[in-house]
Formats: sequence, C-alpha cells, structure tokens
Amino acid sequence: MRKILVIRHAIALDRVEAAQMSVADAERPLTKDGWRKMRGSAEGLQPWVPELHIIATSPWLRAIQTAEIVAGAYDNAKVKETELLLPGASHQDLLAWLDHFPEKKQIAIVGHEPDLSLWVGWALSGQNRALFSLKKGGACLIEFGDQIAAGHATLAWLMTSAQLRRCGN
Repeated sequence: MRKILVIRHAIALDRVEAAQMSVADAERPLTKDGWRKMRGSAEGLQPWVPELHIIATSPWLRAIQTAEIVAGAYDNAKVKETELLLPGASHQDLLAWLDHFPEKKQIAIVGHEPDLSLWVGWALSGQNRALFSLKKGGACLIEFGDQIAAGHATLAWLMTSAQLRRCGN
C-alpha cells in the first residue's frame, strides 16, 4: 500500500502586500505566524505519520520553507524540489513520479491551492475536481491499494493546521 501525505504550505506573505513590495509570487516567504503554526503542525503530524522519508515540494519559497519545517520534525526526511508541484502541473505526471519511489519510503508532498485539492480529488475520484479545500498548513493522508492510479485512492484523514497542532506535544 502506498501512502501519500499531502500538505498545503503555511501562511505566507500576502499576495497584494508582496506585489506592493515588488516580491514575486514564487518568492513570497512564510510569515512569523506561518513559521510558528507550521512547527506545531509538524509535531502534530508525527502521531499520524510516524516516519517520513521524502518531502517533495514545489520550488516556490513558501512551499520549500514549509517542507523544511516538516523535515525538521523527522530524523531522516529529505526535501526534494520538483516542478511537478507547481501550479498547473500535470496530475498524471506527479502520480507517475511518486510511483517511482519504493513503497517502503513514506512520502509527503507540499504545494499550493487549488492544485493540491484538485490532485487529491482526482486521485480519489478519477475526476478533475476538488472534493475539499486544504487550508494553509493543513494536511491529508491518501492511500493507494493495489493500483496507483486516478480514482483508486482512499482518504485516510484530513486535518487543518489547528487540528494538527492540537495533536502535537
């Protein structure tokens, strides 16, 4: 069974404020509150996902920072940037890329909305539609049985950042 942890990036610098400061969308950093809340969320992930080996992330700064915070909560987690988690990337290409990792490796992906929710909806239903919307710093775990394909995943759990923080130490 393949399990994929899906995490939306934490709270970042507001898009309008960033534009006023001439900060490109891809370079928007996490806010202090985003850092603080994501540290708590990362601790809260551990009871639900005791081991994490690979954290694939969008190359945009806020996603990388979120991935690094999560990696800091796990002993052996390695962060890997991939353009397959950029907005507009192919759902099928991401799934094929994830399928190349050994099943024993627990994988997380960190990215952006609405793409993450669309990808999860596609994995669950086979249709290109979101069944829910991940909140900033929120996460869900999906599981694939015998076949890793669209419409063959099941949702194990879905939590907001606040719910994850309550699960932590």
